[in-house]
Amino acid sequence: MRRRRGHVMGLALVTVLTGCATGSSAPVPLPPGAPVFELPRCDDATGVVAAYTSRSDLGVELIDVFGLDAQGNRVNLTDDGASGSPRFSPDGSTIVFTRGPGGSYAGGPAPADSLWLMNSDGTNERLLVELTEVREAEYSPDGSRIAFSGRLSVDQTAAKTYVMNADGTDIRRATVSAPDYDVDNASEDEGAWSAGGTELAFVRWVAGQPQVGIVSVDTGAARMVHSSSDGVFDLSWSARGDRFLFTSAPGGVGSEPTAVELELDSENRTTRVEAAVGATYLTANGSEVLSRPSGDGAGFKLVITTMTGETVTRSFEGPPPAGPVVLPPCAIR
Repeated sequence: MRRRRGHVMGLALVTVLTGCATGSSAPVPLPPGAPVFELPRCDDATGVVAAYTSRSDLGVELIDVFGLDAQGNRVNLTDDGASGSPRFSPDGSTIVFTRGPGGSYAGGPAPADSLWLMNSDGTNERLLVELTEVREAEYSPDGSRIAFSGRLSVDQTAAKTYVMNADGTDIRRATVSAPDYDVDNASEDEGAWSAGGTELAFVRWVAGQPQVGIVSVDTGAARMVHSSSDGVFDLSWSARGDRFLFTSAPGGVGSEPTAVELELDSENRTTRVEAAVGATYLTANGSEVLSRPSGDGAGFKLVITTMTGETVTRSFEGPPPAGPVVLPPCAIR
C-alpha cells in the first residue's frame, strides 16, 4: 500500500446524515426515506465541489486531476497526464496540486516536480513553486500557509515535511526538531492540519514502519503519538482534535484495508469501516465517515457510514480515484 503522489485508493464527499451514538457495528442499510448523497457546496463558491486524482481511462497509467460537479458528473480539470493530489483552499475557490516532470504547460514541459495552483473550475493554472520532489500539499485552515512533503534538492535523501506561505515564499522545515528517529533516512508524508492551524500531523516511515507525529508549526515542538506495523494512509484529523482517521492494512501488505480511528489520549484503535479505503471525516464532530469499498474497477462507489454503522452509497462513473477525493473545507459543517 505504500505509494507516491497519493496513490492509495481513497476519497471524500459529504451527505446530510447525522449520527450521535457511540460504538461500532456491522453496516446496515438506512431505512426507506432516509437521506441520500448530496454534493454540498460552499456558500458563494464556484467550480467543482470535490476533486481527486484518477486515470483518464482504465488501462492508462497517466494521471490527472478530476472533479465532481454539484450533480455528481466527472469533470476533467487537468490534461497533462502527470498531475494529482488536489487540495482546496479553505473557501473552495482555489486548488493546489502536484505536477511531475512528465507534464506539460502552455505547450512546453513542466519543470521538475512542482506545486501548482488553479481555480476550482480548472482555469488559470499557475506555477507556485518548483521542487526536486513533492508528494502532497495542504492549505492551513486560514489559507495563509501550505504544508507539503517532499525534497528541496537532489542531495536530500528522503522527503520531509515543510511549511510555506500560500504564495510559495518562506519555505522552511516543519519537523526539524521532531524526535530523532533516523531523521536523515526516514521519509515523511500525509500532512494534516489541526483545526486551529497551529499544529501539523505527519507520518514518518522508519524501515518501512509508520509513526504518527504532531509538530507545532511555529515553535517546532513535536511528539510522536502512534506507531504501527499496519500502515497509515490518508490521515484525517478530526475538528475536535482528539482523534485521527486513516486507512490501515491490519494483516500487512496484500491484506484487506480498513478505516481505523485512533483516539489520541488513549491510543485506542477502533475499526470504523471494514474493507474500505480513503476514509475521511465528513462532519466536524466525527459522526460521519466517508470511504470507498476496496476493489472497485470500472466506476466506483462512495459510502458514508455513521457512528451506529448505518450506510448510504452512491455510484460514480469513470476509473476509481487514485488517492482521496477531497472537499473544500467550507463544505464541512
